[in-house]
Amino acid sequence: GSVLVGDRNTSLQVCDLARKVKTLTMVPEAHSFFACISLHPEGKTLVTSSEKGLRFLDLPSNKVIRHLNPKDLPGRMHCFSPDGRNLIVFGKTACLVEAATGMERHRFEVLAGDVDAATISANGKYLITTNSDATVLVWDLLQPFADEQPHRAALAPKELANCWADLRADDAALAYRAIRHLVAAGLET
Repeated sequence: GSVLVGDRNTSLQVCDLARKVKTLTMVPEAHSFFACISLHPEGKTLVTSSEKGLRFLDLPSNKVIRHLNPKDLPGRMHCFSPDGRNLIVFGKTACLVEAATGMERHRFEVLAGDVDAATISANGKYLITTNSDATVLVWDLLQPFADEQPHRAALAPKELANCWADLRADDAALAYRAIRHLVAAGLET
């Protein structure tokens, strides 16, 4: 396993406990600090955030594999889902990001206050947020969102074909919607 050691102002070190070696030392970008760090459940990808955005780092190669612009994000805090497929980024709102591509899947608007903390349930079905207005919200990730039509238990052949086409699209939000429709219809993705 790996352990992350560091503080928000100087450096971050990733250490491989089994081999007892330091695998990565990272210094924040100039005039920056680490607001948050998240290690992918498989231990191969590290996400750091600062006022300059989110950086996805491949730990085996120590290379930045993706950078997300801070203007496109609701905040600088983040955590991975237990299966590692999603990254939840939160602050003013909560945003579900596809970990493999960095593309936004859905944005969850809270009615008052900011999102102080967020997590995804172990089974991946719920997003839980605690908010600055002292509320806790539980979002069902498999049910239709407010801007969607209700999911049908059975899909017509054309609807099924559309779902599979949406899965092939380069739009993470569209693909995520298709996954949820297929799951609701009892079909494997």
